[in-house]
Amino acid sequence: IVLVVLFIFSCAIGSLNVFVFNAYQIATFNFISAVASVLIWFYLRSTSNLRVASWLLIAAVLFNLSAFIGSSKGAAYSIIWVTVLPPLAFFLLGRRAGSWVTGIAFLGTVAFLVFYLRTLPEVNFTAGAILNIAEVMLVLWLIFRFYEGSRSEAYAELERLSVIDKLTGVYNRSKLDQLLEGHTQLAARAGMPLCVILFDID
Repeated sequence: IVLVVLFIFSCAIGSLNVFVFNAYQIATFNFISAVASVLIWFYLRSTSNLRVASWLLIAAVLFNLSAFIGSSKGAAYSIIWVTVLPPLAFFLLGRRAGSWVTGIAFLGTVAFLVFYLRTLPEVNFTAGAILNIAEVMLVLWLIFRFYEGSRSEAYAELERLSVIDKLTGVYNRSKLDQLLEGHTQLAARAGMPLCVILFDID
């Protein structure tokens, strides 16, 4: 899903840079990123190596970010794109590697700002600046929405596995305790008798 989003965004932003802003160099980086996402997708489909594919994807994102920010020299709020990296790095690489990648990228961003601080253009809201901010907000919204959805699915699956016996596929003792407590409370509230029949099947 992240690869598909990267492909669509790279194509869309590359097209905007060609047809609206005449920024052919930046558009080239966008289209290289789109091609890279397709190649990574094919690699993932053929090898099922999620770890390497994740690192390749982060490398493609880093290339696109550094090329875009470097070629625009920080103009039009291009530096805001760095905020896309942490959620992707942590989601795809895990806590430790995500921390390293994000830390190094942030140090690179600070070094860039120190180096180009005097030559950065004055802050003004051009169409490109507004689009950069809007695009970053949309990308972050998509990333966090996808992350939260996958986290909820993983939690639901863990919850399901915690009450099902792996060998037989039937509910385990933990689920029996939950059901018994619920029915006991229901019977007490309704003032009705409750019967439990136990079988020991060997």
